[in-house]
Amino acid sequence: TPVAQFDPVPLGGAIISRCVLHTAMDAMDKGLGVGAAALLKRISGATPGFSEVLQRASLFIPRSCPYCGKQAIILSRDLVCKNAACSAVLKLKTTEQAAILKVEFVASATISLFMEELGCKDICDILNLSKKEIAEVLGTNSIMVTKLLSSLLFAKTQPLYKIIQSCLI
Repeated sequence: TPVAQFDPVPLGGAIISRCVLHTAMDAMDKGLGVGAAALLKRISGATPGFSEVLQRASLFIPRSCPYCGKQAIILSRDLVCKNAACSAVLKLKTTEQAAILKVEFVASATISLFMEELGCKDICDILNLSKKEIAEVLGTNSIMVTKLLSSLLFAKTQPLYKIIQSCLI
């Protein structure tokens, strides 16, 4: 997900310096490249968004993945890495698999930790983590470890079609 970074500005009682652009093509269509000038507003009361572009600027779309350096392409208005072994691709796929299997207490940051520290490559690896392994990564907060283990056990009881659906991502 592309993110616009800019000098900090006050907005609705907070100081904002970043804003999600949704897709690379949306940012390109709006002319939100380096040097663009735009008005910010709160979307849905919390999330900052661009309400109007005052000065357009061309946007550089990289042709290689910023994570692994392999080829990236525009697919359905998104910039997508073609490398199936890319850490960003694996993290996104695993996050989507966790959502399908209703695994709670596993944010993308937690998935990143499991991948970096334990070598997990997908949701199957995470589903098979032991209590000891989870505690090594997340710390000794027994409540969080217990909640995550419970959620992983629940995910293992999902109907077969959910498991197959998560594998098709």
